[in-house]
Amino acid sequence: GLHLSFQGNVHRSLILTQELLRLVNLFKAAQIPVLPFKGPALAASAFGKLSLRQTGDLDLLVSPEDLDRASNLLIQEGYEIDIDLPYERHLVREEYNIDLHPVVAPKQLVASLSNEEIWQNIEQIDLKGTSIDNITPEVTLLILCLHGTKECWLKLNRICDIAELVRYTPLLNWNQVMERSHR
Repeated sequence: GLHLSFQGNVHRSLILTQELLRLVNLFKAAQIPVLPFKGPALAASAFGKLSLRQTGDLDLLVSPEDLDRASNLLIQEGYEIDIDLPYERHLVREEYNIDLHPVVAPKQLVASLSNEEIWQNIEQIDLKGTSIDNITPEVTLLILCLHGTKECWLKLNRICDIAELVRYTPLLNWNQVMERSHR
């Protein structure tokens, strides 16, 4: 039961992480800046282990100007557009679901968190021996709160993501978080 579920999650996490690393390299080669958020990047930076967080899809932030180029690159890799919304584009291929985001959440939720601010708050993390760009914990915390709000806090995993990020980041700059959240 539970052991098999955990093993299935570990397997899925590894498969998605491999695909994420492949896509990050693909985007880099095409000179399309991309920032993974949630998914394996969050598992590594907030939980410390890929196996401790369930991941269903890969969320990638690209600039609004690069959204079509990024989509076309994924289409060349066999992905197909499934859903196209103003704040995210879902692409699918076999067992992979990619959510391309030109913004991190719908406009009414992110009035004070600009893409420029997100792109200026990047750090490097290690993901399976590869260094990738990641959004800083302070900005990630705000993004997780925005996503929880977008989904009306219906999923317990949103609360767990926040709790683990705070627990795993003891030097979180709370002054920065509070200043940004007040805006």
